[in-house]
Amino acid sequence: MTMEVIDRPVVLLDIDGVVTTSRMKHAMGSETYINPAQVEMLNKLVERTNAVVVISSSWRFDADVRERLRTAGFRGDFHERWRTGEYGQSRGHEIQAWLDVEDPENYVILDDDRGTLPSQRARHVRPRSESGLFDSHIEEAVEILADADYANRDFA
Repeated sequence: MTMEVIDRPVVLLDIDGVVTTSRMKHAMGSETYINPAQVEMLNKLVERTNAVVVISSSWRFDADVRERLRTAGFRGDFHERWRTGEYGQSRGHEIQAWLDVEDPENYVILDDDRGTLPSQRARHVRPRSESGLFDSHIEEAVEILADADYANRDFA
């Protein structure tokens, strides 16, 4: 079996703390609320980079998560294998299992948690869980996706 390399960049997306926050869910009175303003920032990222989205959040087990994102205004594409797999040792391990199978040429992780593996940290954009995505996070993610060799750069 030959493995095909994905020719579009991939955004591995956490939901809580990225496109929604506890404060927003509480204010809106819904545990499934997704913030359209933060989804619009995600739209900017996928439009600027031609990326596809993979849900790496625990929300991936919600069969309606893609529809919830669409309802909140998401206009981008989801990868054919649109979510990471079963729970692993950590979010980073779950993401790595997906990466090992799909082998994307380039990716970025949007996640408010620190649970990425050391090999993923240069590609991890970490919004604050209280506030979610900001323009600065989108710019950082665009920079990562614009340079396929980003993870090999020397950040010392």
